[in-house]
Amino acid sequence: DDHEQSDPHGNNFLLRNKEDIHEFLRESVNVKELLGDGKGGLLTLSVKTILNNPRGLPKDLSHSHYTALTIKNALCDIVRDMRGDRPSVDVDDPDVPLVAILRGMGEGATLSLYRSLHPPGSLHKRGYRQGRAIHKAAMKETLAAGLLLEAGWKDQVNLIMQEAETASSSLLFIDPMAGSGSLVLEACSIAMDIAPGLMRIRCGLEAHRLPPVTRWKSCDDEEVAIVWKKVLIDATNRAKNRIRFMRERPSTVQFKANDIHPGAVDIMQSSLSSAGLLDFVEVSNEDCYDLDVDDTEGTMCFVCVNPPWGKRLTEDITESWEGLRHFVRNTCPNDTQVFVLSGNKAATATLKLKRDKMIPIQTGEQYLRWIQYTIRGKSDPNQSDDMHESAMPLKSKISE
Repeated sequence: DDHEQSDPHGNNFLLRNKEDIHEFLRESVNVKELLGDGKGGLLTLSVKTILNNPRGLPKDLSHSHYTALTIKNALCDIVRDMRGDRPSVDVDDPDVPLVAILRGMGEGATLSLYRSLHPPGSLHKRGYRQGRAIHKAAMKETLAAGLLLEAGWKDQVNLIMQEAETASSSLLFIDPMAGSGSLVLEACSIAMDIAPGLMRIRCGLEAHRLPPVTRWKSCDDEEVAIVWKKVLIDATNRAKNRIRFMRERPSTVQFKANDIHPGAVDIMQSSLSSAGLLDFVEVSNEDCYDLDVDDTEGTMCFVCVNPPWGKRLTEDITESWEGLRHFVRNTCPNDTQVFVLSGNKAATATLKLKRDKMIPIQTGEQYLRWIQYTIRGKSDPNQSDDMHESAMPLKSKISE
């Protein structure tokens, strides 16, 4: 839903203070439809404010927290004037999570008010790290999933699954420097066909079991509930069927995750356990020089790795990349697909490999490269690195 301010004659006007917000909400928002008219009780709410062009906002509206309180109080006042009581605020699991966007226009602000379909909180969080220590260089889950999809991991899994009944081929995912495990957790979730929203429910985020949209008074509650139940059952059955298949035929898609630091391995194992995926991943605590890969005929190796390149992890960079070079060039079998995330040109040159493909990525203020290599022969002297022949030829954003 989108409410934007206008005067009774339909002409747009700018908001300059709290009183203007109260007037706008009173004239523009149907609180009976939004929060209920008393039949079955009032719905709970929360308000989050996003400021666009904050320098152009009036001083009274330039603080996101206090502006959110102003909007919340205005809505509660309207309900109180209408029926004598006030709706409750629930910041964790509101029935109506509201998002207010204020746009600074210099002389005032415009306001749009939306209802969020999902509970408050960042959707990049799957739930398997809830209440646990997080590695200082942990990759966001959505970034990891986006990189894997760009690498074609889901397509490879689907292909192997299609061939599983008639061929003995298999797929092996390896992260030799897994850290806290973002890549292997997302790779395993994709292979198991576990939807991100279903993962949140599996990990105990109860607000996602019955999302706000199913509670709204303005919707046909019964119809929405039926649709949501169908979607949830479908996602659950897909995950159950894939997990059952993987348990019956564990060699079809295998996972290996390694890190040299015991603390990172502990965090990774804890997250895998929370996600219900620990049984599917072989976790090790070794140096890359000591890792082995089963070179079984018919097994395709798929290496994805985010080695330290000097931003959040600044120690042992040279040793890490030399170890990675040894692993991919001397241990991985021919035709292994290798995907490396790097933000350091000099470090990447250590691999001495010729890239197949490079995707520029911006995450926050960091400009990175997602680079694909194919191992065409162990320690092939003709392979050389040409990662950064041109600096940032284009920019590709993966949403976090």
